[in-house]
Amino acid sequence: MRNKKAISALLSAALCLNGIRAPSFRQEVSFTASASSISDLPADYQYAADWIWTNRIERERSTVRRNTVFDQIVAGKGTINYVVKWQSYRTVTYEQRKQFETMLSNSINAWTDWLKGYENWPYDHIDVKVTGWAVIDKMCVMHAENERMD
Repeated sequence: MRNKKAISALLSAALCLNGIRAPSFRQEVSFTASASSISDLPADYQYAADWIWTNRIERERSTVRRNTVFDQIVAGKGTINYVVKWQSYRTVTYEQRKQFETMLSNSINAWTDWLKGYENWPYDHIDVKVTGWAVIDKMCVMHAENERMD
């Protein structure tokens, strides 16, 4: 229960820093996490942490399914796999798909870097793998430059 509350506190801190929009990874965040446990949480984040705990974890029971990103990382022993759902008729090149995997890795590690040394988080880096693409039309996925996958 203490670990779940710690995770909700970290998520609330991230939401307070970034609002509701997804963060831009081209800008550096100057916030430094100094808390090593939930009891060290800065007072500015306490309301948000309590709200997440009450509404998401207790009422919605969002962690009961053990299907959060954090649960998947732990189950994968520091690795998380994605299947990208591409709901577009726009083509996506092989190079763009590699960049997508890099973007996902940067995003996941931007979140989990804050957990290093916090409540016994065991991973310094999360390996992110795109294991497949689910597409509307297979002709939209380019295998190599100017070569369509069949």
